[in-house]
Amino acid sequence: MVSGRSTGRAIAGAAVLAFGLLAAGAAKAGDCNADIGNLSQKRQVFIDKLNVLAKSSKGKLDPVASCPVLRSLVTSEGALIKYLDANKNWCNVPDETVANLKAADAKSQTFAAQACKIAAMAAEQKKQATANPTLGADAQKLPQGPL
Repeated sequence: MVSGRSTGRAIAGAAVLAFGLLAAGAAKAGDCNADIGNLSQKRQVFIDKLNVLAKSSKGKLDPVASCPVLRSLVTSEGALIKYLDANKNWCNVPDETVANLKAADAKSQTFAAQACKIAAMAAEQKKQATANPTLGADAQKLPQGPL
């Protein structure tokens, strides 16, 4: 039989344990908010950079300038998705939020691939033009010397 004194200690111990678990859960929720906030902020930095690039070129992105920013955006979205997938239950993130972010990331990946492909082609053309300046010349050479 358990005495009243040891039962009181057991209840007090259980209360301390429960409070500790609640505190840990609250700390984890705080960690979720902070982690998701930091990852989202990093993602937003690249979105803002792309908006500035688009605004500076009248709504159209220059593939050469936007390629590295788009790659960074895709990387930051991947990190956010990875965190949400791993912690969505613990952080109480709705499945719809994760699905929407994955859809946005798929579009970003496609757009980045297209922009970087065009940027690579432009770089190759520039390299060829630098190596052989007469390649792109449409005009015929005029004869040299006396006519």
